[in-house]
Amino acid sequence: MAFATLFDSLYCPEEHLDLFHDTAADDDLHLDLHLHQPPPPPPLLDDDLPALFHALRGKEDPLRPAADDDGYGGVSAREAAVGWALRTVARLGFSALTAALAVAYLDRCFLGGALRLGDRPWMARLAAVACVALAAKVEETRVPVLLDLQLCAAERADPNEAYVFEDKTVRRMELLVLSALGWRMHPVTPLSYLQPLLGTAHAARLHHCDTALLALMPDWRWPRHRPSAWAAAALLATAGWCGGGGGDDAELLALIDAPKDEMAECAKIISEEAAAAAGGIVIGGDNKRKRAAGLYSAPASPSGVIGASACFSCDSSSSSVDSLFAALEPPGRPIKRGAAAATTADPLPADEESRDAWPPYAA
Repeated sequence: MAFATLFDSLYCPEEHLDLFHDTAADDDLHLDLHLHQPPPPPPLLDDDLPALFHALRGKEDPLRPAADDDGYGGVSAREAAVGWALRTVARLGFSALTAALAVAYLDRCFLGGALRLGDRPWMARLAAVACVALAAKVEETRVPVLLDLQLCAAERADPNEAYVFEDKTVRRMELLVLSALGWRMHPVTPLSYLQPLLGTAHAARLHHCDTALLALMPDWRWPRHRPSAWAAAALLATAGWCGGGGGDDAELLALIDAPKDEMAECAKIISEEAAAAAGGIVIGGDNKRKRAAGLYSAPASPSGVIGASACFSCDSSSSSVDSLFAALEPPGRPIKRGAAAATTADPLPADEESRDAWPPYAA
């Protein structure tokens, strides 16, 4: 009896439980109540947003070089470089923020004066490859190897300009891009405003804003305006979509606090390019493995690899641009897609898409 009293507390009474009771009806009732619950209200605006946006506006630095004195050497060169970057980001399934960062890196390098094309048209492609790779390392969880990254946009690329660069050459260009950025990898973009404002509560409208902005990034007027102005203009362009508009939009625009005249100009540009934006590039989606080697055979020793192995010495990231340009050599003949497809090569490694596959930068 002593042992029985000791263990009485370990037993739970079961006489009040009906072991043969069918609980299906109760489960259905609970499920029905759950399905008919009203959706949770959208989250209120964070009290920290005004301070955040004030700090972002202080970091904005629109690039406004003279029309005939930019590092790209012309509107068409920038359009080609940015277009290649956006196609690559889209085909790899990267996010819209990755695309915005890559374009910001490109503009900072060329319009900021760190790079100039001159008689080196392949320099824009090399810089675009480096900028997309850097942006992917910042924002994405899985990053393809550099060969895959370069070949993934080859379907729409001009065969006469299908340059493919060695990994070490791209990484040295990455060092130059980082130097031009001052190693600041998070410049202010329009998405810096839109994502905190809309977030997951208005994901559909955020997608519409992303689409409208991405379609305009190749436009030469893109870097001439502040990111806050583009963000506000995107909100205006999507007013009335997905429940937007009214007092909510007025509150959002007041938080962004972009210059009114610049915001109106950006909104006018978006409205003018609405048709192009509707058929623009779709960015985002699942970041699935899309290896370009499955579509195009990788050349074992392509003639299009530039002979610039001596440039951007990895021993020091402070190499001057003048010495860099002096060391650069023009690339060989561009790779033609037919020649690349006919060339056989060893298969790529099974998996090098993680961040760990990228070697660390030299100090």
